[in-house]
Amino acid sequence: MINQDDSSIAAIGASEEGRISLTLSLDHRLINGYEAALFMQRVKELCLEEEFFQEEVRNV
Repeated sequence: MINQDDSSIAAIGASEEGRISLTLSLDHRLINGYEAALFMQRVKELCLEEEFFQEEVRNV
């Protein structure tokens, strides 16, 4: 559920069997659902790329 002054909220679920769940809830009056779906698809793609995480660790 989205708080009154927020336009969206994202959640990352616990890992089960090597998988995690990503959830995005948003106010469709403010955010286009299609654009949000594209964003979530990109997040998924990045999560599946080992190089993405290796680069992030090197930059810390």
